[in-house]
Amino acid sequence: MSIVEGFGEELRRHRLARRLTQAELAEKAALSERAISDLERGLKRPQRATVRLLINAFSMTSDQAEEFEQAARPPHALATETVVQVGSPKHNLSSDLTTFVGRSGDIERLLKLLQADSQPVRLVTLVGAGGMGKTRLAIEAGRALLDSYYDGLRLVEFAALRDPALVAQAVAAALPVGEHSGRSLQDTLVAAVRNLHLLLILDNCEHLIQTCAELANLLLRACPNLRILATSREPLRIGGEHICRVGPLSLPRRSGETQIGNESDSEAVQLFVDRAQAATPEFELTARNAAAVSNICLRLDGIPLALELAAARVHQPAGCPTDQCLARKSLQAVGGRQPNCARAPPDVARNSGLEPPPSVRAGASPLRATVDREGSLDHQSVSR
Repeated sequence: MSIVEGFGEELRRHRLARRLTQAELAEKAALSERAISDLERGLKRPQRATVRLLINAFSMTSDQAEEFEQAARPPHALATETVVQVGSPKHNLSSDLTTFVGRSGDIERLLKLLQADSQPVRLVTLVGAGGMGKTRLAIEAGRALLDSYYDGLRLVEFAALRDPALVAQAVAAALPVGEHSGRSLQDTLVAAVRNLHLLLILDNCEHLIQTCAELANLLLRACPNLRILATSREPLRIGGEHICRVGPLSLPRRSGETQIGNESDSEAVQLFVDRAQAATPEFELTARNAAAVSNICLRLDGIPLALELAAARVHQPAGCPTDQCLARKSLQAVGGRQPNCARAPPDVARNSGLEPPPSVRAGASPLRATVDREGSLDHQSVSR
């Protein structure tokens, strides 16, 4: 008997013991009657949130609730050593400070690959140049997948890590799980994760690629209910890896084409406008500046990081044509090519921040030089 069928029988037993119809239980649990029927027939895997709703509807004692939750756990979940206990947070994600813009197609693809009841893809790696938004995409996909994993998800961030020997420690800290004397940390991780139904996000693996690949391979082979979503500038290159390429945001079809009301056609325009309004609430996409916004997005190739840096500089100096100065100020934030515009006197330019950065005055490739200093965008992806 599968775990889904076993839970279905347990659910039906509790329902009949309380002399409830499926419709009555559905109403008490704030679920649909179809959901109750599918669960009892073993057609759906019980999600953690659903299990908690049913426990409340049945007014179970703590012992009954523990037994009921145990019946809902995935295969191999008879754990003797677990990380996420009942009542513990399902994730370690921090609250977002900005809205997530675009990438709906990418999110949909990741959900299909990583849904608990979908095809058996155990490892998905988001691969792309720096600044493309791989981390944010992985986190947003993780949030959408939370209810698909009984034990939730854990995010492990490697960006600030330089020593490969600390990779396993970073994973242990995120779970969290402590070290045990007489046992390697890798063995401790396997023992802790083996019985969990968990999504693990490994972020920024590229500079620790070999160690991350080795640990991911070890955990996936030993932990049947674990799935991993990794982000990196290159694949992990281990068995079963499914690679999803992350590129720029969609662009306006050609320069100057953006029209008011049609900005949703371009994810790059959406992101620029959203971040510009965060920096300058009075900013609006208008007929007067639509062409400039479109040109900025095209010149920055739809790269999310570059667009966010540019959007922070939308203040428009008095006496300067709106579209030209918008482009000039925004592109200077990333050292980009600027349109012809009346030059401010040198002292005014320095005081107002309009003066080009030293790398641009020296004749360096503007966008590449500035983005390199930010340490994020891939050199080749932004070279002209």
